[in-house]
Amino acid sequence: MPDPPNAKEVYYCGDVKIAITDKYEVIAPDLPENFDSLLEEVVIKYSALEGEESEEKLFQAFLEVAIKRDLEPSLVSSAWYHIRNACLYYGKITPLFQDKYIEDISCSGPEQPVFVYHQKYGFIPTNISFSREELQRFIHSLAQRSGFILSSDNPIVDSTLPDGSRVSITLEVSMKPSYTIRKVKASALTPKKLIENKTWPPEVAALLWIALENRCSMMFIGGTATGKTTAMNAAAFFIPPFNRIVSIEDTHEIMLPHLNWTPLIVKNNTTTYDLLKASLRQRPEYIILGEARGIEVREMFSAMGIGHSVLTTFHGANAQSVARRLLGDPFQIKSDQFRLLDFIITMSFTANRGRKCSEIMLVGEGDIRLVADLFGTKIFEDGEKPSFNFSPAFERIAEKGMKKEEEIEIEFNKKLKLISVMPSEPEDFIKFLKVSLEGGRSA
Repeated sequence: MPDPPNAKEVYYCGDVKIAITDKYEVIAPDLPENFDSLLEEVVIKYSALEGEESEEKLFQAFLEVAIKRDLEPSLVSSAWYHIRNACLYYGKITPLFQDKYIEDISCSGPEQPVFVYHQKYGFIPTNISFSREELQRFIHSLAQRSGFILSSDNPIVDSTLPDGSRVSITLEVSMKPSYTIRKVKASALTPKKLIENKTWPPEVAALLWIALENRCSMMFIGGTATGKTTAMNAAAFFIPPFNRIVSIEDTHEIMLPHLNWTPLIVKNNTTTYDLLKASLRQRPEYIILGEARGIEVREMFSAMGIGHSVLTTFHGANAQSVARRLLGDPFQIKSDQFRLLDFIITMSFTANRGRKCSEIMLVGEGDIRLVADLFGTKIFEDGEKPSFNFSPAFERIAEKGMKKEEEIEIEFNKKLKLISVMPSEPEDFIKFLKVSLEGGRSA
């Protein structure tokens, strides 16, 4: 299939070609005539065959139907492409799931282009659209795959697809049926990977490492899709390997390598608040709350008060505005409770669609509750050298770990050297962490 003459970029993704013009074009085999009839016959044949569900079994059913229909050889390949995607994957938007550059997929209604968020090009329309009937069938299929039934009584579904992607579907509360899918990464990004991506400098990674080892609590803030959960997940890699962790989420996004980790997901009539209360009976040393936004915030600070270390995300532009919200209505967190939160880490978008840690604040007490700006950078200026003021942080970490401040500073410098030689891939990163931990103990 030829490339569009005005393409800015062309690359392969699975079985298809992707061309970036003024839109995101999926260059895929044409849909055969009478495809719905063909699909229905293949599904019936597939159901009649013995054996477990598999792609091989589907292919056998397809071949039997193709032979029976005397399907032209030139059409077999394209027919199989569409049959496989319709039965096993996500139909016409399957290539969007396979493209590593795509983060979000959204459709605002029938006869409108599906939009994607591309890492290089931002939001861009595709050459894919749904008829009204297609869209109705598709959103009901998405809901069923995530374990829900979409109906007039249940017109909104927020859940997780089998591959871990987050999906939000609306049926009658919007003018038209719609869906938004936020794809999940195949594996979590490690702290070293965020350094390579220039999300944060090595000094920030070393600070978070030593802070978590000494049981500090931290909140990652920022706007929508600024990388709060990604940064929190990366920092959680620094939690000692065998410490007890319980995570609580609406939809599954956190991915940790720890064996002593229990992930809890909000289901049915349970709430984040219910799971947070239940988690306290599981003797967690660390609690990871996917997003703090409701009455569970008070319980979260109570958990800090009885010795649990908490990591969470919170929507907010900067530490000052977050502090005002937490101390005021509706949360009404008391000043002495607020100080139990040690660090507020701000994540921001850059001008070139990147994500960066733009600020780290130390939480204090009294009238000036944010007592120290530990790290700050003008993220929109290329080559801007970040400034560090870690002395107040060392003092807090020493207090939490019941150590001398000098010990913390020495340990920080050791970790900074280790970070310079760390691998970035998750499996290698974990092995390196374990070896460095055992080396520290023997020393």
